[in-house]
Amino acid sequence: MSEITNLDATSATATGNPKPAQSWLPGSVVSVAYRKIAFRLIPLLFLCYLAAYLDRVNISFVKAQMQVDIGLSTAAYGIGAGIFFIGYFIFEVPSNLLMARIGARKTLLRIMVLWGITSSLMMFVHEEWSFYLLRFLLGAFEAGFTPGIIFFLSKWTPGRLRARYLSLFITATAVAGLVGAPFTGWTLTALNGVAGLAGWQWTFLLQGIPPVVLGIVVFFVLPDTPREARWLSTEQLAAVETALAEDPEAAGGQHVRFARALHDWRTYALSVAYFCISGGIFLVTFWLPTALGQYKVEPQLLGWLTAIPYLGAVVAMVIMGRLSDRFNERRWFIVIPLLIGAAALVATIYNTSSLTATIVCFTIGAAGIWSAFAVFWSVPPLFYTGVAAAGAIAVINSIGNLNGFVNPFIVGGIQTATGSLSGGLLLTVGGLLLGAIIVIFTVRRPDRRHSDVVKGAGIAAD
Repeated sequence: MSEITNLDATSATATGNPKPAQSWLPGSVVSVAYRKIAFRLIPLLFLCYLAAYLDRVNISFVKAQMQVDIGLSTAAYGIGAGIFFIGYFIFEVPSNLLMARIGARKTLLRIMVLWGITSSLMMFVHEEWSFYLLRFLLGAFEAGFTPGIIFFLSKWTPGRLRARYLSLFITATAVAGLVGAPFTGWTLTALNGVAGLAGWQWTFLLQGIPPVVLGIVVFFVLPDTPREARWLSTEQLAAVETALAEDPEAAGGQHVRFARALHDWRTYALSVAYFCISGGIFLVTFWLPTALGQYKVEPQLLGWLTAIPYLGAVVAMVIMGRLSDRFNERRWFIVIPLLIGAAALVATIYNTSSLTATIVCFTIGAAGIWSAFAVFWSVPPLFYTGVAAAGAIAVINSIGNLNGFVNPFIVGGIQTATGSLSGGLLLTVGGLLLGAIIVIFTVRRPDRRHSDVVKGAGIAAD
């Protein structure tokens, strides 16, 4: 008891609050509440994001077979892969602002059902223009999903837990490669020709079904706010609301109208930084199978080998998210992994004769870039809350994701002209370095007032 009293007194003195802050020690009400929140929310949201990312990147896995069947050029593939993000950009902010009004349940139902149906319709692509149209619609329907979830989690979690919660959610982007590559390798070979459909058609059909099912599940299961969570006791709900009210990071944000966020230079600085970080993610996502495919690996084995860098990314994201919260540090947990990722991508250029070395370099690169990506999304809530946070997150995500159009288009063009990925890799590395510089000068050093109690949040914080 004396330990709890002393810990609370220390926190109260640090925050200048005469009323002692609640204890975050293991077994405390708030730590039990957030343990329950972690188990109730994160697995479902993880599955949703996994389905989203599989539908976004499955095109990279079916690229070779699809190109042969419908006569799609590398340049056309690059345009189609990227045009997804044009639709995404146009509808991103409106979707997130609407979510701030109607809640996550209704928003995710609309988004997931529409994108799931559209993804399955990709099986009917037969020439370039149908390919472009469906990719654009897929982006338009998915718009608002990622920033919506990030905003949703910011309403549930205090800053001391935010990076690890976001990293657990965002690991789905890496797991999509870990799971999607072997699965797609299987569908491309085992199902090719079944019922008169090519393997790439089966891939689109099967991967479009889970989002529809999950969207319906979310509508009936996901609570929009802690007050709607019937599985939280009255005491646990009060502890969660107190934790959010006492959050020093949320207190630093400005609860203002969305228009104010549009006039803040930090919104655009973070947008450019995210644009640069996204370049690394999209390069690995869209071009890793191509880079490994130069070693003449059969499709089934290529699927398993492609999964290795994603496995490294998953491990790194979980570790870096927890460390970022433990040390209450955001800036350097973004910058240092970006520098490591950039160095690893450069190394791939000089390892073209060794499949093993190429996989190792891509694994280190993916681990660095993805871990920086996960911690990055704990930054915007430092600046804004409420509707301004919803809008700012959507702006940052929509501008950043435009790299999903630029990167495949430019890298595809460079590869077509030179027959090599080296030029695209160097361009992406330059972007990662620029992103690191922007983060250094934009992201403030977080307030360390709660660092003495962060270790007591049980599974949610350990």
